[in-house]
Amino acid sequence: MKGFIAILGLFFSIFFLSAQEHTQQTSVSLNIVLRPVLNLTVNPQQMTTTLAYNTLEDYRNGVEVINKEHLTVSATGPYEVNVQFIQPEFLQTTGQVEKTMYLPQIKVTAIPIEPDGGIQLQTATITTENQSIISSSSPILNKVFDVSYRGPGEEYFLDYISSTEAAQFSNTVLYSIETR
Repeated sequence: MKGFIAILGLFFSIFFLSAQEHTQQTSVSLNIVLRPVLNLTVNPQQMTTTLAYNTLEDYRNGVEVINKEHLTVSATGPYEVNVQFIQPEFLQTTGQVEKTMYLPQIKVTAIPIEPDGGIQLQTATITTENQSIISSSSPILNKVFDVSYRGPGEEYFLDYISSTEAAQFSNTVLYSIETR
């Protein structure tokens, strides 16, 4: 019996050793491609912002609206977020008489939801030229910002008020993101 076990052990040893000698290995390359990404989105539920002047205090002090979670920014490298008006004038969208209003001093400020010391923030007066409001030399992924829109006070709009109905003027705000 001992002889049989010895022969069986020898047989398995030879079988496994010969099986190991026939093993083949090969390798493949795995590439990782990292493309630069810039992405800027506006909260789709906030596609219109209205600065409503309802009281004498509004006309004296101005009006501010803060859109919560208004912008989301992603960039894999240095970036800058700009804001501008599309038209050089606001067009009246209500009333019987068509009027235009040259660009009032509307100020825009981005406010990060979570603090980040690597981001530079600037309050910009919107014009038809790009005005920087957010910039950084560091990457950022899905950073969310509230945005404050502030209209002027000091009775700036008195010449545009209708005596019989509310007058509404409109322009388009364009946000853009670019590499720095």
